[in-house]
Amino acid sequence: MEKVVILLLLINYIAAINPQERIGRIINDSEIVSYIYGGQKVNRGEAPWQVAIQIPEFPDFLCGGSIVGNKWVVTSAWCSSGLYATGLQVRSNTLKLSGGNQIAVKATNPHPNYSEEQHTGDISVLELMSDMPIGKPNCAAINLPKAGKEPSGGFTVTLTGWGYNSSETPQKFTEYLQYIELQTVSNRVCQQTIPSLASDNACALAQRGKCTSFGDRGGPAARKDQNPPFLYGVIITWDYTCDKEIVNTSPYYEVFTYVSNYTLWIQAIMAGVVPTTPGPI
Repeated sequence: MEKVVILLLLINYIAAINPQERIGRIINDSEIVSYIYGGQKVNRGEAPWQVAIQIPEFPDFLCGGSIVGNKWVVTSAWCSSGLYATGLQVRSNTLKLSGGNQIAVKATNPHPNYSEEQHTGDISVLELMSDMPIGKPNCAAINLPKAGKEPSGGFTVTLTGWGYNSSETPQKFTEYLQYIELQTVSNRVCQQTIPSLASDNACALAQRGKCTSFGDRGGPAARKDQNPPFLYGVIITWDYTCDKEIVNTSPYYEVFTYVSNYTLWIQAIMAGVVPTTPGPI
């Protein structure tokens, strides 16, 4: 407890001298406290596109992300909006939150239509200072989906992350990458429970005791049933607390940013058509 208090005081001090005040907000934001419940350990080579996005000055894990190119990562806009690129690093080629390869972020590109309140445009592309070690067993790019396809139900998505995996206290991030598999539902079905669901969102039905959140945000919802696998969604935080009680009284839906709506935008950034930005927008 003493260690947590000291860390929070340090973060608040940094936020006070940082006009963006974003680092303190990210680590202390109570609305995103969450975890992967009921996950299983990811084996070598099963999710090589997964990365961890971290703030070097703090040991805390921040967000997940997905490799889409040698030096390109897709994540949630929340994970980079308002942060200087130089304040972030990406850890790849590892199943653990320690080890692997750490590379500084060169530039960020949160989507210009991102709205935290409306849960729209919650996607960002990070450009790294150098290439990741693509080709290693735990480092590979995942394909982007075809552009413009509508989200549909009835197939499996695999969600991965290092987020909290228990509601027991004290909570801490899991050391090994975890995964759960969920079934997608159509947006029409999802909107019966979440009327405010945006058109650029997609949903999957959480099973009892199996859901995501803090630390998992920005990570992949992958279609591994396809060859090659592709990035179906980016995990985002919704308005509900993810716990067993809510899942028991469901339906409880995991909500993603639907990547197909942003495929052309991501490709344009990677091609240099849309410039990335080194600082807050």
